[in-house]
Amino acid sequence: MMRLRAIGLCVAGSLLSTGIAGAQPAPGGGTGGASQPAPPALPPDFARATELYKAAEKSMAEGKFDDAARDYGSAYEITRDSILFFKIASAQDKGGHCTVALTYYRRYLKEANPTPEYQKLTATRIEACEKTTGVTTGTGTNTGTGTNTGTGTGTG
Repeated sequence: MMRLRAIGLCVAGSLLSTGIAGAQPAPGGGTGGASQPAPPALPPDFARATELYKAAEKSMAEGKFDDAARDYGSAYEITRDSILFFKIASAQDKGGHCTVALTYYRRYLKEANPTPEYQKLTATRIEACEKTTGVTTGTGTNTGTGTNTGTGTGTG
């Protein structure tokens, strides 16, 4: 037992002397020394995104909608291409997850700048999902007026 403890102390001592233990962040988030620039970000792996997209398309054709939604989502994480929101929404919609699909259909309309044809198609799908879920939010503008007095009655 004493010998294991002595070996452990020797290993810890050698780590300290080589600076490995000193590479740990100092309290407060710094490294204790001069500030080091962050390593450069790796470029997006578009080849991997393409593989994921193809797998998602295959899953859609096979009726594996949850798998397709996952793979479209992973492709989006790589590419940050908001057009994929339509694909994610479609997979969620066909998989019976209209509440989730609504979120992605709306993000698609807001962020992807779709053509009028796809705006209309997406609006139709939103309407169908809203009927299915009973969730409606509308697409109009907030033009109402009123005051927020902070008063009211109720039970707690």
